[in-house]
Amino acid sequence: WVAFDAANYRRNLVLRTPAFELRLLCYLPRQRTSLHGHDGSACAFRILRGTSTEIRLRQPDRHWTPGTVVREDGRNLVHQVTNLGDEPLISLHAYAPPLPMDQPPSRYDGRQIVIIGGGAAGAALAIHLLGTGSRALRVVIVEKRQWLGRGPAYGTTDPSLRLNVPAGRMSLLPERPDDFVDWAGAQGAAVPATSLLPRQLFGEYVEDRLAQAIAAGPGKVWLHRAEAVAASERGVLLGDGTFLPAEAVVLATGNQAPSAPAAIGPQLLRSHRVIGDPWNADALRAIDPHEEVLVVGTGLTAVDVVQALRAQDHRGQVTMVSRRGLLPRAHLSPGDTRLRAVALQADRLPRAAGALSRWLRVEARRLEAEGVGWQNLIDALRPHTTTLWNELPAVERARFMRRLRPFWEVLRHRAPADALAQLHGWRSRGALEVAAGEILAVDDGDDGLRVTLARGGRGGTRSQRRFDRIVLCTGPETDVRRWSSLLFRRLLGDGRIQADPLGLGIVTDGAGRAVGEDGAPVPWLYTVGGLRRPQLWETTAVPDIVRQASALARTLIG
Repeated sequence: WVAFDAANYRRNLVLRTPAFELRLLCYLPRQRTSLHGHDGSACAFRILRGTSTEIRLRQPDRHWTPGTVVREDGRNLVHQVTNLGDEPLISLHAYAPPLPMDQPPSRYDGRQIVIIGGGAAGAALAIHLLGTGSRALRVVIVEKRQWLGRGPAYGTTDPSLRLNVPAGRMSLLPERPDDFVDWAGAQGAAVPATSLLPRQLFGEYVEDRLAQAIAAGPGKVWLHRAEAVAASERGVLLGDGTFLPAEAVVLATGNQAPSAPAAIGPQLLRSHRVIGDPWNADALRAIDPHEEVLVVGTGLTAVDVVQALRAQDHRGQVTMVSRRGLLPRAHLSPGDTRLRAVALQADRLPRAAGALSRWLRVEARRLEAEGVGWQNLIDALRPHTTTLWNELPAVERARFMRRLRPFWEVLRHRAPADALAQLHGWRSRGALEVAAGEILAVDDGDDGLRVTLARGGRGGTRSQRRFDRIVLCTGPETDVRRWSSLLFRRLLGDGRIQADPLGLGIVTDGAGRAVGEDGAPVPWLYTVGGLRRPQLWETTAVPDIVRQASALARTLIG
């Protein structure tokens, strides 16, 4: 029964009865199953030779060595088995009842789509692709991080970090707008649609819905824990040398690491005293409770970091600094009488950045005087922002980015009111300082980091302070010309993609296809999520990503 196939792993039948079956599964190096469920069948297996790597959705990866016996309940199981070693892998499996499958499907029969990025955007696209019901569909997800469907934003395990979009707008399924609310309610108490739920909970929801789509859909999904280093009309090359043929490639890379101020160079970024990834929970936990911390940035990520530090009983002084020192504004709490729908007519909105800003201020004051929260005005403007952005001349877009974007961001990307109340409480007690300023220089010395700050900008008052740690929360780097990714450097060098002049992402057409250096859409290269900022502007919130994923799935299958 030991028999291999160069094209795919083998499921060799040893014994079959109405109650169970025994199969010898044989893998050559680098061969793998698809992500799959067991249709309710229980499974037990013993590793006879080689090492098996098991990827299970909603759980950490596991590695099995020769002699190991594993028993698994098939009711909620969705997993993938891979031979990452250099020798053949052989395992004896018992399934009860027998699985309705003899040999695995060919990897490359049908239309194969490679999704580069397995965060919320990549997972949402996979869910909608599987939802088309296409049996000829082959989806390959390339994601080097541990969890599928979570990414940095939803990979947290800290329940104090919450969404900044109400639960009623976070469904992955446009035809079922209450899906997330219903799912969250099934985990415990009833959930109001206006609730700002923990980010961790949304990550679990995405992963659960992906698992259900994989188990129920006729299409097949494979996961590669690797980094994509090149892409062409033929397919995608991974860093481990694997080549993935593809009819279409989708860039779903999500948010990149924060951009560092010029004063924090590459050498300083390698210091243990500088945390370049604010979503790295282990790095934050390594901060001593008494250390003085400088948080660079005052936006939502910075608020999250300060909350996470306080949740782990951090008692040292924390300073938040950004050029303008603007904290996010507050969401209206559920049940607030100022929560009311506001209707806007797009054709009456100003078409210049400055005029639109002045109109917003006047209209917000008018609504507040009538007892209606200004937050409703921002939310009412959201459906029109893409149209307004595309109608702005290039000079007006640049003016908005240079002068008005920070003020828009704190109004648009709001924080829970109680989270901001905590920050204000810490400020009043002297445990937190929020400053407007610019970092001019950082010296990594024996006694810590000596930081030179200019209050109010480069021409302002200068001071030098000592900190034990710096956490970068400046917002994701959106200029692909500054990314370290070998894949994007090659795509830019080959003229497959065109960087946005304002550094917001890459140029795309209305269908999400990348526009090459020659100005023509690249027929096999698509995008979903943050890379589409230059064309859509609003493209990073879950409602935006879900709409894109649904439309792109129809395009790719149709």
